[in-house]
Amino acid sequence: MVDQINFPSGLIASQGLMQFNFKPSLALSARQFDTLDIDIRSFKVPLRRAIKDVIAPSFAQNFIANGRPDGWQPYADDTIPMKANDPKNKYGPENLLRRSGLLFKTMQQINIWTITQTQAAILDLPDKIWYGKVQQSGFGMAASAFKDPLHIPLDQLKSLGAAGSMHVPARPFALLQDEDLDKIQDVFSLWLNERVIARLEL
Repeated sequence: MVDQINFPSGLIASQGLMQFNFKPSLALSARQFDTLDIDIRSFKVPLRRAIKDVIAPSFAQNFIANGRPDGWQPYADDTIPMKANDPKNKYGPENLLRRSGLLFKTMQQINIWTITQTQAAILDLPDKIWYGKVQQSGFGMAASAFKDPLHIPLDQLKSLGAAGSMHVPARPFALLQDEDLDKIQDVFSLWLNERVIARLEL
């Protein structure tokens, strides 16, 4: 078996919505595979696999569980009847952050990621789910001071909170769980083993 892989923490809040870095340990440096003539400078394939098989399903579970590892803050009392009476709400007020299902579905798509040789990042959300940025990090501001960076009309902002203010608690859905890192490590280990076996069979 290929040696274990060392991972950094993986999440850098200051660079887009989410960033996952892969840095191979010295034991997995290209020098270790020189005799087999294996080029492991690019990790695009296992990064895509990790997103598809581990990260995207984990994001989905964050929605289904209404937040993990700690549950998200529930809707405010006056928000619940509004959600319950919304004809476009397919999921009901007990399912936080799910109204039409668009945010839930889009966060499971690979095409929202920017994948390089050693990094996968969600640099921004598509315009159709721009509101996810508000939910991910939370928001609080007087409506009169809001400069509309997220394209919310001022009259709608005023209707969202008492006395012309708006407060949205953070409900982070783009969040990896501790157990996800072990699963991601398994994805990379399997891929590297496949590379070694394929080379030996030539």
